[in-house]
Amino acid sequence: MTLKLNGSTAGSVSIDAPADTSPTGTDVTLTLPTSAGSSGQYLQTNGSGGLSWQTIVSSGTILNTWTATDTVGRTTTSETFGAYSNTASVTLTPASASSKFLVTVTTTMSCNDGNDGWIITLFRDSTNLATTANQGFFQGNSVPNVSGTTFPVTIVHLDSPNTTSQIVYQPQFRVIDYDNDGGTARMGHTANGSAGGPATVITVLEIGG
Repeated sequence: MTLKLNGSTAGSVSIDAPADTSPTGTDVTLTLPTSAGSSGQYLQTNGSGGLSWQTIVSSGTILNTWTATDTVGRTTTSETFGAYSNTASVTLTPASASSKFLVTVTTTMSCNDGNDGWIITLFRDSTNLATTANQGFFQGNSVPNVSGTTFPVTIVHLDSPNTTSQIVYQPQFRVIDYDNDGGTARMGHTANGSAGGPATVITVLEIGG
């Protein structure tokens, strides 16, 4: 079937429906945006018939930036990864499913027991982004019988979540209790083991894909 729009003085514009739709016989409804958009924009579908104006983004363009800081020293005696109430967390909604995200985390890590250790990693929602998840991005331990050796840590990771749904990036950590005596892993502590040391900072750059 053809929808034909005649010009006010001459000529016409026609829109043709396909002979059949897929799946066979399914009615298709396309809902136009509520505005005329901006120069150079294109129509994008949400996969359910909703159309919206979108701007063409060159690959490599930085689209958005986010940062979050935690100034409170965090601790855990658990051997399971967790955030443990740290506020170094970024919640975002990607501008495009093809976007990539460069995530940087800076902090300090230590353990109160020289015979134990720690592991720190980066999560996207509930997904551990380390190549070997249970090993995290970095790990270390204090000198045997010496408490509180502190390590500066920088995580840099390029992530491709392939979604336009909201996501959360956050560092998580855990203790390695080698001698089963309940050691404590510490994030964001001073060199002498006190809370409130160098801040834990996460920065996320969204890069056009």
